[in-house]
Amino acid sequence: MAQAIVYSSFGGPEVLTVVDIPHPAPGAGEVSVRMEAAGVNPIDHKLRSGLRPSAPIDAPRRIGADGAGVITAVGPDVDGFREGDPVVVFGATGAYAADIAVPVRSVQPRPASVTAAEGAALGIPVATAYQALRSLGVREGDTLLLHAGSGAVGQAAVQLATLWGARVIATSSPERFDRVRDLGAEPIAYGQGLADRVRAAAPEGISVALDAAGTDEAIQTSLALAPAARIATSSGGAMQQGSAFEPSAAVRPTRSRRSSSDGAPRRSPWRSRFSPRGPSPSNSDPPSRSRTPPPHTAPSSRAPRARSSCFPDATSHPATLEPMTGLRWGILATGGIAHSFATDLRTAERDMVAVGSRREEASREFAAEFGIPHAHSSYEALVADPDVDILYIATPHPFHAENAILALEHGKHVLVEKPFALTAAEAASIRDAARANGLLAMEAMWTRYLPHMIRIREIIAAGTLGEIRAVFADHTQKITADPSHRLNALELGGGALLDLGIYPISFFWDILGEPTSVTARARLADTGADADVATIFTHASGAISSSVTSSRSAGPNTAHIVGTEARIDIDRTWYTPTSFRVIGPDGSVIEDYVSDISGRGMQFQALAAEEIIARGEIDSPLLGIDETVAIMATLDEIRSQIGVRYPGER
Repeated sequence: MAQAIVYSSFGGPEVLTVVDIPHPAPGAGEVSVRMEAAGVNPIDHKLRSGLRPSAPIDAPRRIGADGAGVITAVGPDVDGFREGDPVVVFGATGAYAADIAVPVRSVQPRPASVTAAEGAALGIPVATAYQALRSLGVREGDTLLLHAGSGAVGQAAVQLATLWGARVIATSSPERFDRVRDLGAEPIAYGQGLADRVRAAAPEGISVALDAAGTDEAIQTSLALAPAARIATSSGGAMQQGSAFEPSAAVRPTRSRRSSSDGAPRRSPWRSRFSPRGPSPSNSDPPSRSRTPPPHTAPSSRAPRARSSCFPDATSHPATLEPMTGLRWGILATGGIAHSFATDLRTAERDMVAVGSRREEASREFAAEFGIPHAHSSYEALVADPDVDILYIATPHPFHAENAILALEHGKHVLVEKPFALTAAEAASIRDAARANGLLAMEAMWTRYLPHMIRIREIIAAGTLGEIRAVFADHTQKITADPSHRLNALELGGGALLDLGIYPISFFWDILGEPTSVTARARLADTGADADVATIFTHASGAISSSVTSSRSAGPNTAHIVGTEARIDIDRTWYTPTSFRVIGPDGSVIEDYVSDISGRGMQFQALAAEEIIARGEIDSPLLGIDETVAIMATLDEIRSQIGVRYPGER
């Protein structure tokens, strides 16, 4: 048996007890870690004490988010880690334990120079610095004024900002100057005349300021030297940013409600972005190898690693993490995809306030796991919750139209898991309900919003590929042949096409637009659901796109965009955060890109939805609802050609 620390009631440290637990075995995509040290995360205190609202405690609750230890076992589908590897654990559940099984995305390699205690303590300061700098858009050419540069957050911020090419001027006590210099910053002492000393050190000006000290001096100096929109403070327990600063007071944003008193949509005062930041190479740019492999991947000859790290590689500028908009999320259904989405919402620090399920127990367990204050035992109760602004619809797709329209009619924006509906007619009914109520209804085709896909669009727009002649992609997984499984049951909308084929088909629409002709062939399961589907499309430009989809066999899961001047090869798994290369006709690598984001990447679609609503709009510029309906019509045509018809379908 292993041991873990739990609590069964809210209160102080006295409510914590040690209990025996079974030794955790890692599942798919997980590793087991023998914990050597656990980090103290403020969220642990807030949840345990009841300061942060959460569901009532009906079973002993685990505690701890960060830690460090050694891998003892590796589950299926895990690459890059072995038994015996020292690692840092962050963003986990139940890290106060002797042994823990965690998703591989929650661990990073721990260099030999970093002790377990040091590694366990890295989560909060490094994540705080990373989020603050991302939100400020710090990049090459910036001059950053960093207050408290020798503190834990400050030291992390110095290293990240300098890696991204910024010049850093950091305030510090004189006895810590050497440490600040060693990290790559220029130290300046606190105290009277600080603003003048900074001006003398940076006569060209300060472009961005981050306060990790929380003093009046820090805020006043920042306001005197930097643009108000690029000043942030991490004091007070939350990263605060924007132009809503007054001297000696950092003012937090208030909640952004759906509409103002006159019924007009309100717009968030906060800057909000969901595309990667950084220069876009033109055709004349030299070959770029600025991206480096993440720690999960062994270094290759493609790009040298700048330095070892306990956290996702940040040697190039990451995708921007949006400031909070004040929107409050509800989760409708509690299955596997809902768990994945909620995990990434928590990674992005979005505001989850409610969850609803047909089973009260499932709703309460989900709420407890994610610290959600309201757990509803019906979808009707969830959509009626006045604290919810936007709902993520996570039910199986035969129920999407019913659930989304219910939410829209109760005044909630909706992000609907893909496929958007069962048929184009159902998709159109959601669209019509959204427009009738002046609300956002957006398909959760999360791949569209991933940073590597946004970068690919930039490359295409720059003309780097020349004329695009062909696009290829596969989505092939060996799942199950069980006839009772949802994927094989026509009455549940089963079939590889809608669950898996939607990815490459939406990708073709994104790159080449609507197909002018559709040809499809398939192999059907004994239940009548499609198990293997192949498609060939032609497009208005004359380009051809082709896909293979399967639920019975695992293929490469790669994608390729072929142009007359260059091609893009997107690595496995192309529809998730991954790497790609732009390759010239002679085989030379023009650009080498590796994603360096946190989590699975589902947060980017949520950030996009928040930005759209904050602008007072009700449609996505990356995947408008009319396009979603048209893509569903393409899926209808494919099903017609391969002979798949759902019960009750007209």
